Amino acid sequence: MTALLAELYRIKQLREHNALIEARKRRYQVEDRARARDQKTGELSHYQNWRPTREDELFAEIHHQPIILKDVDDYKAALGLLRERENGLIDQVNQAEQALATAKEELAAAEARHAAALKAKTKFAEFLDIQRRETQRLKDYREEMELEEFSGKSTPPTQENHPDGDDDR
Repeated sequence: MTALLAELYRIKQLREHNALIEARKRRYQVEDRARARDQKTGELSHYQNWRPTREDELFAEIHHQPIILKDVDDYKAALGLLRERENGLIDQVNQAEQALATAKEELAAAEARHAAALKAKTKFAEFLDIQRRETQRLKDYREEMELEEFSGKSTPPTQENHPDGDDDR
């Protein structure tokens, strides 16, 4: 029975350890996703600061020249590409935000699983401790009873043991 309890405790320790590792992995994942989001946000910010300057440069290139319709179309296409790139970066930031939110949810779930596994392990350890103390108490009691039986000791006489009430000691 003791071997079975020890094996159960080992399993609970293993589950708690695995849950802890999973929680750590999820925490690192949250940190990675936060860094990726920050990087994408920085790229977007940099691009949003750069794009108006580039639009002004493109406008300046065609502003002081005689224009043909193709140049205007090229200018509009270039502006469209710049804005499309910005929208792509905005989408990437949104995806990074979503990935971060998902990672945070997974982290919370992993931490909850770890807390539950730790609680189960702790409760089982308390149970084992109580079981050990009870087993030791029972063992001590049996040894004491064997000693009394072996030494021939009987319970000390009391007035109840002497019907006449005389105490001839």
